[in-house]
Amino acid sequence: MDSASEQTYRTQLQTCMRNLADDDGTDAMKSAGTFLRMGNLLSHLGELSGALRCFHDAFGIRNMKPEKEGEFCFRDFYSVQFTLYVLGKKNREIISVAEGDMIYDLIHDRWNHLMEELESSQFEFVCSDVNQWYASVVIDFPYELCDIFECHSDTINLEEQYN
Repeated sequence: MDSASEQTYRTQLQTCMRNLADDDGTDAMKSAGTFLRMGNLLSHLGELSGALRCFHDAFGIRNMKPEKEGEFCFRDFYSVQFTLYVLGKKNREIISVAEGDMIYDLIHDRWNHLMEELESSQFEFVCSDVNQWYASVVIDFPYELCDIFECHSDTINLEEQYN
């Protein structure tokens, strides 16, 4: 990134941080939008861990409800799956609040299905690393084909078939 672009992003990042500082937290949509913009700016700057944190916060404040304690935690599952989604995107950005909400819904639906399967299973579920299990769950995220082709080297042959 050239220095002019980086300066522009840094200025916009400071604006987002000021907006968050002035935000009293009562308007979840406004807060989510600010976190989303901040996450995209951080992603542009190559600060992916900060971007992921902002994206998680943006959709967490809009959707997450307190959950009962147990062996499995939706927040952790969501965090792992949302991270996998963002990492699978070519530009590592979330375009809109609607996109983030859609991904939240996909993850939540998959979570509910997993919990139903565990409850109805006649076999005891044994797992030594729950986060590793969360990461192994496959969700069919709606990536654009070009995102998949450019992010995953194992799809080169698939790309050649469609060109």
